[in-house]
Amino acid sequence: MWIHMIFINNYINVRSDHADMAFIPTLKP
Repeated sequence: MWIHMIFINNYINVRSDHADMAFIPTLKP
C-alpha cells in the first residue's frame, strides 16, 4: 500500500513539474 502511494505521489509531482516547466515560458514577456 505504501509503495503504491509513493509511486502515485511521485507520478503526480513529476507531471506537475513538467506542467510548470511548460507553463513558465508562457508567463515571460
